[in-house]
Order: sequence, then structure tokens, then C-alpha cells
Amino acid sequence: KKIQPQSLCKVHASLSPYLKLISMPAAAFPRGGKTERPSASESSSKPANGESSDFLFGGSSSKAEDGSRLKRKRQNASSSSAVVDAAISVQDHWGGGNVTHHPGTTKPPVISALSWKHLSKNFKLLGYVKEHVSDDLTLVSIQNMLTAYVRRKDASQPPLTASLPLGAVTSFVIVALSREDKRIELSPSAPLVNRGIRHDQLCQGFELKGTVKSEEDHGYTVNVGVAGVSAFLPNKFVKVTNDNLVVGSDLDLKVHSYDPASKLATLSYVPPSSSLSPVPNHTSPHASSHTYKSLLPGLTVPFTITSVARNGLLVKFQSIHASVHVADLPADENWREEWKKRKGESIVGKITVVDAKSQTV
Repeated sequence: KKIQPQSLCKVHASLSPYLKLISMPAAAFPRGGKTERPSASESSSKPANGESSDFLFGGSSSKAEDGSRLKRKRQNASSSSAVVDAAISVQDHWGGGNVTHHPGTTKPPVISALSWKHLSKNFKLLGYVKEHVSDDLTLVSIQNMLTAYVRRKDASQPPLTASLPLGAVTSFVIVALSREDKRIELSPSAPLVNRGIRHDQLCQGFELKGTVKSEEDHGYTVNVGVAGVSAFLPNKFVKVTNDNLVVGSDLDLKVHSYDPASKLATLSYVPPSSSLSPVPNHTSPHASSHTYKSLLPGLTVPFTITSVARNGLLVKFQSIHASVHVADLPADENWREEWKKRKGESIVGKITVVDAKSQTV
């Protein structure tokens, strides 16, 4: 599709706080009126008799043929749009809700990158803590060059400078979204991030978030937001001294042991990571017990490559389908052909975005 100048203006307006538009010659954006004649070399390179080169098949087509094709396109516009609508409405579980398939065609699936169009409340995602504006406001970088923020709700909560270490990569949930102001508000609250986890899923090695409720002589009582479950973080399982272990702070934790009868979980502390990359040769234990509702960003799981999309990979683990955008792949110009040869292989990946409603992973 041709990009209209007015579209560029809209894009620039939305990105103006972050980007500077590089000045381009006026000739790069023709606005009609008198046009310059092509040079002799340009004229000689163009086909004569109103024909246009066909670089794919080495042939040429006349203006009449081009016109007839355009006419047929217009005649089929309504049926084509219906097919597109059907393809978009499919967005089935072959890769998650952010993948569009084209049934009945040879077109590869298309993965939609994280954007304003797809974001909504209750999206769970990984974020990078990039700046503390104050004790009450922190800026967080999320995928696709988007910026969000975290607010401290009241004075009873610890300062964000203490509870969210600068440079940490941790999980958040979208709690408010303003498309007009282009604002995304996040929360690291454990009860919100852990929403969807059932008590019968808890077991040794299960990873989740927890909010520190109180500091005791031998450790910390923790709220994990799972109905009926009590949790405790003993001092002996806190291997490092960290300033963000304060009452009210949200931590990345792992279940050390769980008693189903008393519903008591003993936890261990996972220091915040500073990398989005999955740890080599490491997968999150008991990833198979997860559902779309209980999945958390940051989990490292073994995926099986099921298909190669136009702009990434479609993968699967257990009964959960997911996608990997090409921007998150180690890829060169021939990446599609290389990954096609690896179809059926198992690879390790870190989950960055989860939306249970659309089943996007």
C-alpha cells in the first residue's frame, strides 16, 4: 500500500515526544502539479509502448491489461474484504490471538507486534524498569518501544525507588489504558499478576509473584493472591540481601514446598533479572501445569516449532500455542528458510506477553 503524507504526519505527531523526524527533500514527497522530465538514462531504462516490466516472470503487461486487472480487483473488493474479515475473525489458537491466518490460501500467517491496537486491561507483560521519576512514579519500557508507568497509590506502600530496582526486568499487568493520551499504567501487584493461578497448580519449583505482608523473626509472610493459600518466605531462602525486601514490595518468588492439606507454601526468593533473554539450558519447572490464565511473563519454557509465519515463528508447548516475532529471533535475511528446516525442533524461549482473554502468548 502507498503511504500517504498525512499518515506520516499522524505517526510523527504520536511519536514526537520520543523521536525526531529526519528532514527529507521535498522531492521525496511529490504533491502533484508540474513534474520534472526524466533524464535520458532514466527514459531509456523504461519500457516503451506503455508497458511495465514484470521483474518476477521476465514478461511485460500493457496498460489495457493493467486496467482490466484493476477492474477485476474492484469488482471483487466486497468478496475480498469478506475473506479478510473471516481470516481476521479466525485468529484461532494456531499461535495465539495475535496471529492472523488466511484459510484457503497459500499465504503464511502474520504475527501482530505489540501495539496500541492490541493492548487492553489485564494484559500481563515483562517490563524493564528504566527510570524513577520520583518515589511515586516510575517509567517502564515494554516491547516494541512502548513506555508505560507505575504509580504508588498511597503512602502506606513503599517508595517505588525501594520496591522496583532500577534496571530490573519483571512482570506487570496493565491496570489502565488511555488511547487518547497514549498512557499505559502498569502494576506489579502480586494478586493481579497471579490472577488465574489455582492452588492445585502449586508445587515445588512453581514460579509466581508475592507481596510482602510483614517481616517476622525468621522471614516474611507473603500474599501470593491465590485463594486460600498462605505463604512464607524464610530468611534461609533469601540468598542475597536486597533493599527491595520491604513490606508492601512485590517480589519474584519460587515455591520451595507446598502442603495441599494446609495450603501452606514455603517460598524462595528469585533476585530480579536484568535481561530479557532466556537462560540457556534452563526451563521453568512444571510449565506443563499452566493454562493460558495462569501463565506469567518471565517463565522460560521449551517450545516446539510448529510453523513459520511471514514475520516469525508459531510454536507450542503442551496445549498452549504461542508466537515469536522475528524481532525477537536471532535471524538474518534468509531466516525463514533456515527456520523451516527446524520445524518440529524444540527451542527454549522466555514468555514476554500473556493475555488469557485473546489467548495471546
